Amino acid sequence: MLTIQRTRKNNSKSNAGFIIADFLFAFVLVIGVGIIIFAFTFSLATIEITQYIVWSTARNYAASSVTEVDANKSAKEKFKNLRKQFPMLATQGGAGWFELSDVTVGDLAKV
Repeated sequence: MLTIQRTRKNNSKSNAGFIIADFLFAFVLVIGVGIIIFAFTFSLATIEITQYIVWSTARNYAASSVTEVDANKSAKEKFKNLRKQFPMLATQGGAGWFELSDVTVGDLAKV
């Protein structure tokens, strides 16, 4: 005679609750990577803005006036105006992530 034994499933060996841990791990991982990517992207954008300010100031110095004194004055004014337009880079009243120091205008090979 053939007997069939029915075994009961042991609930203590069930893996049903691990989906929550997997979800939380994935959520924290995605948020962490997102924050890192945002910080990296923000830093690169700030570098581009700073390069534009420096380039525009140098262009203004090179092509602004007949005398070097007038060119210096015009370039410093351009730098001051551009720095006001980007308050994140300002040394006073900025957010503190980046600092744009004062401008050095002129032929730096002579310095």
